[in-house]
Amino acid sequence: MQRKRFSHYTPAVYMLLLHRQAKRQDFPKVEEIAGIIGVSLRTVARCLSELKEAGYLTAERRCRESNLYTVRRAGKNSGLKQNT
Repeated sequence: MQRKRFSHYTPAVYMLLLHRQAKRQDFPKVEEIAGIIGVSLRTVARCLSELKEAGYLTAERRCRESNLYTVRRAGKNSGLKQNT
């Protein structure tokens, strides 16, 4: 995957989703992600869009249900390093 510069909160959203997937937990709703990270719904939507565009997140629409997401692990030089 091509290295991309992500917005400030995208790594946090990515890590939250990756953690949920590793624990085999359901992915949280956008509202829950926003509350956990402390950002707006629009910010979460932008982060999810960036992750999908970069190939780190795929979404499969399920009939009359929520999307089924799959998170790909980021490589060493992915640009998804958490800012500290």
